[in-house]
Amino acid sequence: MNNLDKDYKDRCRRGMHIFMKCNRLHRALVESSVKELELHRSQHSMLLAINFADNISQKELSKKMEISPAAVTVTLKRLEAQGYIQRQQREDDTRMNSIYVTDKGRDIIERTGEIFDAADQRAFKDFSVKELDQFIGYLQRISYNLKSVGSYLNREE
Repeated sequence: MNNLDKDYKDRCRRGMHIFMKCNRLHRALVESSVKELELHRSQHSMLLAINFADNISQKELSKKMEISPAAVTVTLKRLEAQGYIQRQQREDDTRMNSIYVTDKGRDIIERTGEIFDAADQRAFKDFSVKELDQFIGYLQRISYNLKSVGSYLNREE
């Protein structure tokens, strides 16, 4: 291995290390802010999925989120107990429930959106629009490169 190859590999490793560190820092910042809302990350993800899907069933939610039906049930019970969602029996199929976000749930989604916006603004402080566009382009290229590795990575994000 020549020095150029080693230098390139070292830079790749350093770049990924910094990228993953930024991801952890962003997640920690968001989670510390959301913690006061007593909403776990998995609950938040599911609440968002329900909000963006119209009239979704538990089975559809399980498939969409790629988690077991049992995990969906547990999280839905918690969200329902907190008043963030409501389940109603479907008129067209009484064996299934439709899940809806309540007004309280929409309020928490708005509040968490503000938290994410603040964390994102903090992360990109002092970036120009051009720099941000370049950064997005780089991330898209990385995503494309990684997705081309195998079928597991080729699923839609």
